[in-house]
Amino acid sequence: MAIIIGVGGWFVYDVFEATEDELEKARARITQLEERVQITDEAVTETGASASEQINLWESEIRRLEQQRKIIKLRSKDEPKRYLRSRPVFGD
Repeated sequence: MAIIIGVGGWFVYDVFEATEDELEKARARITQLEERVQITDEAVTETGASASEQINLWESEIRRLEQQRKIIKLRSKDEPKRYLRSRPVFGD
């Protein structure tokens, strides 16, 4: 009977140790994955901010060009001869 209790105790201890090792490995893996997620999140955030800045730059450039186009259009209606003379001629 003592042998059976001893073997049973050893078995329970061995299973417990194996479970502890697996738990530690799982914790380490979770920590590693959390670090990777944080790095990815930071990279995506930086990329998003950069893309947002670039979009804002292009939008302001588009607005500026639209304003210039409107000014040129108004000038061409008011002073067509003067406007045509002020345009650069390519190939001269």
